[in-house]
Amino acid sequence: MKRDERPASSTDAPSQGDATGGVLASLADTTWRVAVPTVLFSGLGIFADNKLRTMPLCTIIGLVIGLVAAGALIWHQVQNVTKSEDTK
Repeated sequence: MKRDERPASSTDAPSQGDATGGVLASLADTTWRVAVPTVLFSGLGIFADNKLRTMPLCTIIGLVIGLVAAGALIWHQVQNVTKSEDTK
């Protein structure tokens, strides 16, 4: 039986397995949005500090830029989730 042909249940709520998978996917999506820019820009700051001998100035600047970028990515994710829930 195809998925589309199964009889409709009395409730349209997702099963526990579906909800857990969605939460884990959302958590993984949020994790990369925080980790990648923070680590990337901090690493670039450390690299620049080693080349310019300005420790820890560039590292701090890189960390701040990474955190701002992570915040912007999370904000964008929240806006998309809110918009998709409003259309349901």
